[in-house]
Amino acid sequence: MAILGIDFGEKRLGLAISEDRKFAFPLKVILIKKTIEEIIPEIEEICEEKNVKEIVIGLPLTLKGEEGEKAKQVKKFGNLLKEKLNLKIIYEDERLTTKLVEALMHELNISEKKFREKKDMIAAQILLQGYLEKSR
Repeated sequence: MAILGIDFGEKRLGLAISEDRKFAFPLKVILIKKTIEEIIPEIEEICEEKNVKEIVIGLPLTLKGEEGEKAKQVKKFGNLLKEKLNLKIIYEDERLTTKLVEALMHELNISEKKFREKKDMIAAQILLQGYLEKSR
């Protein structure tokens, strides 16, 4: 039973996968062209192909730990996924995940162009790995 991790963004979704519930791996980035609804079939296809039973979505809380407007958008997306795919949806605090990825990419001296292409799925990987470690 696999778990899909999603780093939600306004223009892109970063996806990561854990098929063994021990290690998370970056999977892909999905571009959002017009609406979030248009990408549901692609996520559904991935879930069927990888036998996903749970989805962990990064919840962007404020530094005070509160839900702001962005968190409400994420929950709306999560509810849509739950309705369409009938899978368990888990929200995981993603505060500072993107900053951690940016620091890692800078440390590894990865170019800005390559960084943009990969940061969302690496953020999803970090998010999912954190959830896996916490749930052991």
